[in-house]
Amino acid sequence: MSSSITARVACFLSRGEEFLLKEDYAQALDSFENALAMAQQNQDPQTESVALQRLGTLHLIQDQPELAISLVEQAMAISLEEQNPYLLYDCHRQLAHIYKVLGDFELALKHFEIAESIRADILQTKAHPAIQYAYPSLLTADTGNLAVSDFAPSSSTIVLLFRTIVEHANIGVAIFQDGCVVYANNCLQDWLGYTHTELRQLAMTDLMAPSAYWSVLQCHWKRISDNDRDCHCEKQLLCKGGHAIDVEFNATAIDYRHRPAILAFVRDITQRKRVEFKLKQSEKQFRTLFNHMPIGLYRFAVDGRPIEVNPAMVHMLGFADRERFFEDYGLHADANRKLWLRYLRLAEATEGCEIKMTRQDGRDMWVRMSAKAVTDQESNDRFYEGSMEDISEIKMAFFALEELAVRDPLTHVYNRRHFFELANRELARAGRFKRPLSLVILDIDYFKAINDQHGHWAGDQVLRAAALRLQSNLRQSDILARYGGEEFVILMPETAQSQAWNGAERLRNVLSVSHIFEGDDEILVTASVGVTSWTPARQDRLPQMDELFKQADRALYQAKQAGRNQTIAYSSS
Repeated sequence: MSSSITARVACFLSRGEEFLLKEDYAQALDSFENALAMAQQNQDPQTESVALQRLGTLHLIQDQPELAISLVEQAMAISLEEQNPYLLYDCHRQLAHIYKVLGDFELALKHFEIAESIRADILQTKAHPAIQYAYPSLLTADTGNLAVSDFAPSSSTIVLLFRTIVEHANIGVAIFQDGCVVYANNCLQDWLGYTHTELRQLAMTDLMAPSAYWSVLQCHWKRISDNDRDCHCEKQLLCKGGHAIDVEFNATAIDYRHRPAILAFVRDITQRKRVEFKLKQSEKQFRTLFNHMPIGLYRFAVDGRPIEVNPAMVHMLGFADRERFFEDYGLHADANRKLWLRYLRLAEATEGCEIKMTRQDGRDMWVRMSAKAVTDQESNDRFYEGSMEDISEIKMAFFALEELAVRDPLTHVYNRRHFFELANRELARAGRFKRPLSLVILDIDYFKAINDQHGHWAGDQVLRAAALRLQSNLRQSDILARYGGEEFVILMPETAQSQAWNGAERLRNVLSVSHIFEGDDEILVTASVGVTSWTPARQDRLPQMDELFKQADRALYQAKQAGRNQTIAYSSS
């Protein structure tokens, strides 16, 4: 096959490799198939074997291991027929890798051992220096001074393929020797703006800043002295136009024409460096915002352990500084991790949730908290991050408004509307569980006369005092409300009529022995009380709350008709 066709085949292979790196598998497949077709058309078995191996790699990446094995076995058959140990070595190494991916370690080990056996045979023969580039894993340092005549004729094709691939690679490749550039591929020439002839006239120091040059050179010789042949660093190259580009060096010490040299693989990282600079600037700005934001910002590990908190959050929780917060957290680390993990999961599940916390000084506080679990590419949670805002004052104001909505503004007991909400709920519960319930209506006697004789302000004082004494003498389960004017209503859950009557009579006596003073005047307060009850053992039907009110009101009317200051229970007879 002519050198021009070989170069075209190598170009197709090189493009296929580039598309593989970009994960453009359709284009890679097209390139490798073109290389295979051209090699078969021109009857070049060695190149055909290389193309088959590349296709095998592609199909393995696309989860088609059976097809990959078939292609590599075809390549191996060609290599055996051509008696080319180098290609045969590659085939066995590739099959070992495929079987390892499939989990068939026995077959993988078998092919690996065959490959190593071929490698040992090759190392016992002589090799051309160019093969060091194409098959670096085969040869040792002392095989670099052998002649072309020691090779099979087909090896020149492989070397040509390798050189063509290097020329079309998308990374820079260069050889430095005695402080000069002795070789640079097309990619590196394009980056630097020099032709191959111009580069060969330049010294290494012409392309690198002095610090970069000495760093690379000293690192190179140090690697040689330590018998470590690889070097990695990031430096700047000076281009023909005078500007600099950031590059990543991967350098290896080699023997070139029987003298030490540096083989360098160069990657342009200028864009990456610009992005890194912008990220650093962004990080600096973020850090400023993070430390000066008036709301709390945080980052916690997925196990509930704090990674970072800003000063606003630290002060919100009652700590002097971040160090004190982390110290306090560590005192009871296990309990704190569980507590914060509960907060974080709740905040993540409910956007802008409100959580009651305890400050470092023991005081309660309310916060509005948000959290988001940050995940990696495998969708594994890495940490939680979010914000926290102190809403204690807002919450207290809200609670106060809630209280105002359900309380009578004069007496501070429940108002009529809220009483009906609670009473209907208790009545439904009594019916569901077949438990007794009683209703009491209490009316202060002669309240109009108190207002007329002592004034409305004194009347208000009487209502407040009566509400306070009633509330102080009720059970926690009883519900007291101002029904209107001078009337109070009491709901007594779990209470039969006889118990309710006793309780109501006790409340009436508490009021009758109370004395309220308005200036020098003493105001005596009495009340009339009506009681009604629902007992499931005696009444099958659950009444409506309005019916109970009518019954209690009828009993109250009877108490007033009987002379006031007494308690009467409703009777249906």
